Amino acid sequence: MVTRRDFLATGTFALTACGSFAASDTNVKKRKQANEGVVKAPPLIDRRSLINYERAYAVMDSEGVDGLIAFNPLNVFYLGNHLGYKSKMGAQYPGFAILSRDEKTPPVHVLSVVDQWHISNDDRYFPEIIPYTGPVNWQEFAGSSEDWSTSPVAGGGIKWAINQENLSEIEKRWLAMDADQKDAYAASSGWALVKALEQTGLSKSRVAVDDMRVDTLLTRLGAEDITCVEGDNIFRKIRMVKSPVEIEFMRAAAIANQAAARNALGQIMPGATVADIEYIFRIEAAKLGAEMDQISVGTYGGLRNGEVIRGEPLMIDAVSKVNGYCGDYGRSFVYGSPSTRVEKRVGQLDAARSAVFEMLKPGVRYSEIQAVASKAMAGAGLPSDVIARATPHSVGLTHTDEAMRDNLPFAVKDDITLQEGMVITVDLPCYELGWGSTHLEDTTLITKDGAEVLATADAPIIVGS
Repeated sequence: MVTRRDFLATGTFALTACGSFAASDTNVKKRKQANEGVVKAPPLIDRRSLINYERAYAVMDSEGVDGLIAFNPLNVFYLGNHLGYKSKMGAQYPGFAILSRDEKTPPVHVLSVVDQWHISNDDRYFPEIIPYTGPVNWQEFAGSSEDWSTSPVAGGGIKWAINQENLSEIEKRWLAMDADQKDAYAASSGWALVKALEQTGLSKSRVAVDDMRVDTLLTRLGAEDITCVEGDNIFRKIRMVKSPVEIEFMRAAAIANQAAARNALGQIMPGATVADIEYIFRIEAAKLGAEMDQISVGTYGGLRNGEVIRGEPLMIDAVSKVNGYCGDYGRSFVYGSPSTRVEKRVGQLDAARSAVFEMLKPGVRYSEIQAVASKAMAGAGLPSDVIARATPHSVGLTHTDEAMRDNLPFAVKDDITLQEGMVITVDLPCYELGWGSTHLEDTTLITKDGAEVLATADAPIIVGS
């Protein structure tokens, strides 16, 4: 954990060597203990809801909506604390989650009957569920008009052979869940959604949906008294300010992601390709309980020579997830002793990092961060033609987890004002075609009166040897 005071005291320019390793035929270095000396991410032990209810209610009030319908799996996970089996399979309408503005009404999760056994394991918080199976009389609807307002007959639950004498306690709980839900099954996810809206008092309300296909589906099912408005940006506004539960998952993600990136780079040698680095990073993330999302190496197009070259600087931008939440970590990397020019360039970015970190607090706007970063880089001597635009962005269930500007038919980044509970990074990249690339960023929590790096604000360059 790094506070502003710690950062300013220790965030000076330094080099970190990765150690010496022998070459291998696969262009990847080997270590006996890949995670030796690394602080591992904490385990997933927080069972509570992910939702920042205070933020959600405030945004619904400001947007004039009575509730939310999540269809995007990210938002369904956010409201329901579970990614359903059908979502993982890429089903057409895998499930939904609903949150009413009424604080006395809990969220509801629409999911496949195959998920309810998992729900019954009770390993984390789950909202009330409405399971769906399938229509047994679907033939009656085939070839008919698009008026599907007559509810089909729902099929039964999961059918398994049962050895009553040898049932485990977990299996008994599964069967009890089946018995409790047998009269509640809906014939489809759409009909389960209609039931959920009735249950939450939203069947005649104005609701925000993150995908307007929900509006089309509800109209076909005869639920015409509900008004759907585009809500993807509304969900983004809510998710920007994290709940305490989310912050701890993001801390775990930041720690694991940073360690995985450093461990991966500690195994890279000249000749390694982007594919080599991605492969090793994926493995190192998995060892730490994280899942690789992406790793950018070199530039947007990859390595300028197709492989790692001794002495050539390259940027690393690594993202991996813990429980769906992203850690984002950027550094400069060079194999072999860095040149004076490389040291100077990295030091210039580090000066910008220090200047930016000092100003991070609630009330600061993205545009102010960019201005301070640019001024600091120029003041440190970075040539104007290579000063890249500093990019602050929110991080969460996606790498860039923030709202765009409202009332535009295309996505334009908003000039967001920092608030307590936001988690951001500030990208500080530098690309120079014909020379190389450098980068610097840390996953950072905005606190009541400042900021906190969720992993460690370690040295701005990693050196392989």
